[in-house]
Amino acid sequence: MSTYKPTRELNFSEILEYSWNIYIEHAIKIALPYVILGIIGVILDKMQISKSYITLEIVGVPVHRIYGYTIIDTIIQMILSMIVAGMVIKYVGDLVEGGKPTLRSSLDYVVTRLLDIIIASIIFGTILIIGFILFIIPGIIFGIMFILTMQVVVLEGKNPIEALDRSRRLVSGRWALTFILILILLILILLANAIPIIGWILVMLVQSYMMVVLTMLYYSLKAREEHLPPQVI
Repeated sequence: MSTYKPTRELNFSEILEYSWNIYIEHAIKIALPYVILGIIGVILDKMQISKSYITLEIVGVPVHRIYGYTIIDTIIQMILSMIVAGMVIKYVGDLVEGGKPTLRSSLDYVVTRLLDIIIASIIFGTILIIGFILFIIPGIIFGIMFILTMQVVVLEGKNPIEALDRSRRLVSGRWALTFILILILLILILLANAIPIIGWILVMLVQSYMMVVLTMLYYSLKAREEHLPPQVI
């Protein structure tokens, strides 16, 4: 079976090209988990609005009930987002390695690593929040530095702390490339989100493509690392 695995570091356009080829050839399986995630999100949002109205109509119900629904819905969506991201990373990773992945096999693997994925995501999110509180720039730096944490957890099986450090080392020396890739994808998400009615679907499609791009970036930087002198690594 053909492999998408780079034998050298890819440049900016090559990363996007490789990612696009993978995405187009496997669009249904890569995008489907994100579309389902989007549908669940829409349903939870509708349910949340209904619950808020019902709570407001019932006299004597404590106000914290309204917030309780919101917190539960948010937690559900966050966990589902982590599972979906992990599935796509694993699926794309297997494709890159020349395997024959399925969504079921990807899901089964992610379930075995779910605790590490959740912990890594929480740590990453916390670092980002702290960074943005510290006048935004540190948040951007941390975001670039640890952007490949999920890829490392899923594809290398490292624990959250090891994955954060591994992401930092992979991105080192390629901050500008990583920043531009993230910026372009985030702009696409913002533009898609601004489109009425079908915007959420487009957002899910861009997010699924973004996960392919980041996974291909991971493999590109890994190929670069393999060709660096030991003392540099």
